[in-house]
Amino acid sequence: MMLRRRSGAASPEEELERVTAFVAGRIRIRFTVSPAQLAARIVELAAAAGATPWDQANRVVLDDLYMATACAAGDIAAWGECEAAHFPFIRTFARRFLPDAAAQDLADQVIADLWQRGKIGRYEGRSTLRTWLGAVVAHAAINARKTWQPGVTPDTSSYREYARRTSDAAVTQPAPEEAHAGRALADLIVRAIEGLNADEKLLLQMHYEQGLTLDEMEVPLGSSKATLSRRLKRIREQLMVRIDELAERKHGTSVTALRDRVSLDRLEFDLSVLLRVGVPVEGKGPDRV
Repeated sequence: MMLRRRSGAASPEEELERVTAFVAGRIRIRFTVSPAQLAARIVELAAAAGATPWDQANRVVLDDLYMATACAAGDIAAWGECEAAHFPFIRTFARRFLPDAAAQDLADQVIADLWQRGKIGRYEGRSTLRTWLGAVVAHAAINARKTWQPGVTPDTSSYREYARRTSDAAVTQPAPEEAHAGRALADLIVRAIEGLNADEKLLLQMHYEQGLTLDEMEVPLGSSKATLSRRLKRIREQLMVRIDELAERKHGTSVTALRDRVSLDRLEFDLSVLLRVGVPVEGKGPDRV
């Protein structure tokens, strides 16, 4: 016997039609991509996110997603609008991370990735396009700094190895107990940082390693200064709790006891030092980058 669809449950075709009508009423149609095509993109994103198309349509930044979808489809007018609205920001924001010449090269590479390699098609509309582009630039700049800044970024991308080498090299003929405590403390801090998610690592890098103020981070991260301050405080507290837990579990002592055995004028364990190693930031943030 054929089962009847439950009352009130829309079929996929009805859901697509509903989303199409919703989209058409909320964006300014100016590119070759139609409301139905944008609705199809939203349905695709909803399936990936495990959401209903209607919920997905109500949570994305529709007009930004419309422009990005048109750009990904090769619409010249969409690229022209994107260039005018966002390319100056890409170039300006890159200079917050790198010297002028390097920033110019980085911005050109980011733009080429968006255009020629179709990276703009990864934008999913869960944040504004500018916020997402800021994250793209930040990720690219962090990786670029590894190749041009001598004496700061180690040759290897393994920040575990860097922590080991730092603790060995930074202490001038330490006592064996101090050297052991230094290596243990470095390992604990690195392990704690490894446990952060990609967004938390990026936030720490931008603030501590790149030296951006909370005011400067508001636009690219799409959060208010107060929100960023609270997030940083929570992350610092989370790190300290995690380090203490690891110290007790691995060494049967507190992190304070380990620090007491290390000559802190010889050994740096500040976040900015550890983050210079290039903590991996790949993965998913508000949107994939």
